[in-house]
Amino acid sequence: MLLQSPFCVDVYIAYAAVKLNSLVIKSSETKGKGPKQIRLFKNTPSIGFGEAESAPAIQEFELTEKDLEGEALTLRFVKFQSLTSLSIFVANNQEDEDTTQIQKIAIFGQSGETMNVADIKKAGEEDNK
Repeated sequence: MLLQSPFCVDVYIAYAAVKLNSLVIKSSETKGKGPKQIRLFKNTPSIGFGEAESAPAIQEFELTEKDLEGEALTLRFVKFQSLTSLSIFVANNQEDEDTTQIQKIAIFGQSGETMNVADIKKAGEEDNK
């Protein structure tokens, strides 16, 4: 199974870069059919199955049944900045069944726009450059 998700502010305007910090994959009611090994790829919207199996992933997880109950999977924050797309490759499932079932995928992070705290000025303060 290969899932791909572009992150965009407005479908008609442009893609926005996001920063991700965690991922939840829920599959607790599908005994044995929940994903076991997943591989994550950054900014590869056209990746195919062959490449997803052999290319180096940005992060990989070996999931347990407990993980599939809704446990947050912590992502390496430094690796998941400036994302415009995320591809999730499910290599296999818990009991090597023919089908893999996922109830929910939740992706947590923030928009790529950040505020520099050093730029905050007190009310009435002027720029003296």
